[in-house]
Amino acid sequence: MKQDLSLPSKLQILLRQHEKTAKRSLGQNYLIDKNTLLKIVNEIIPKEHQAGAKQSEIPIPIVVEIGSGLGVLSAELLQHNIKLFCIEIEQRSISIFLDGLDEHEKKLQVKSVKEFLDTQGPAFFILQKDVFDCNFNQLLGKERLIFCGNLPYSLSARLSLHLLEHHHSHIRHMVFLMQKEVALRIAALSSHAGIEETSCLGLGSLKKKQISTISYLCAWFAKIETCFPVSANCFYPKPRVESLVLRFSLDEEKALYAKSHHKNIYQLFKYFVQGSFQHRRKNFLNSIKHSMASLKHGPRGLARKQGEISQEISIQQVQNCLHELGLTENIRAEEISMQGFFKLCQCYRQSAALKKQEDI
Repeated sequence: MKQDLSLPSKLQILLRQHEKTAKRSLGQNYLIDKNTLLKIVNEIIPKEHQAGAKQSEIPIPIVVEIGSGLGVLSAELLQHNIKLFCIEIEQRSISIFLDGLDEHEKKLQVKSVKEFLDTQGPAFFILQKDVFDCNFNQLLGKERLIFCGNLPYSLSARLSLHLLEHHHSHIRHMVFLMQKEVALRIAALSSHAGIEETSCLGLGSLKKKQISTISYLCAWFAKIETCFPVSANCFYPKPRVESLVLRFSLDEEKALYAKSHHKNIYQLFKYFVQGSFQHRRKNFLNSIKHSMASLKHGPRGLARKQGEISQEISIQQVQNCLHELGLTENIRAEEISMQGFFKLCQCYRQSAALKKQEDI
């Protein structure tokens, strides 16, 4: 960039020049700490593609930055051997971003997605679009992508899960800066993410207050690590909360979704998790009963698919599965591990299939 926007004074001057104010509705809190930026970039870009690394025959990665804003993080990413695909919803921010490009960055910029994909070396493209409307298979083909960004606090959990649910086969890893409280909830099961890591079906002494629906659903797809905290003093304008950098690593060989052996088992898993956490103070079995009752007249809080599943659920079979797995009927949702939920889904599918055969 022509100006180093990680310097608070430079950023404030730029905003005044363009008569722009940060929009709280879009979560526009700009990162203004150089050391933090460099640490985030180090998490995003594989070492073999960082500046100064020996040239490798490995194809350079495509990094998708969500919410590029004024280009504070983008400018640091463009110093490395990558192809950067930026997504930004606000046209005003895009105009300021492009106006501030230096000569090196202008040379990297391409005019279309096709040109971006056809370019063999480093390249840069920015797309004005809502990320929830992006079909990355259509946009960028079957390439596995690196996602990153300084996410709006109000969207970080929803967006993380959206990418994992809809684009997991296209994700290499993701590195996001988000509100600390949300990040800790997402990463609450980080040491229990894989089904082969433990044979324990309960969670024991984990901090149960941090565990929520989002903890389980994200852990289904990825191993999640907390990288480092980021102080509110590192942003302009200064937010009222602290932040944390999260890294989502996807390994298709170990991911739960790759071992499900059934196209609907994730929907069943999601139903059990969401249903049991809707009534957190009740035990697991009673929570599922209440969630079924609330969906009788059509799903509201849960997706329509969940409503369809609820009509097929047999509480007696769920109860039998709990007994078979050695889990007490009084167990609560936050006391069941990823292994426990996964085994419960497998057990229920098997018992439901046997019952259908008996009925025939």
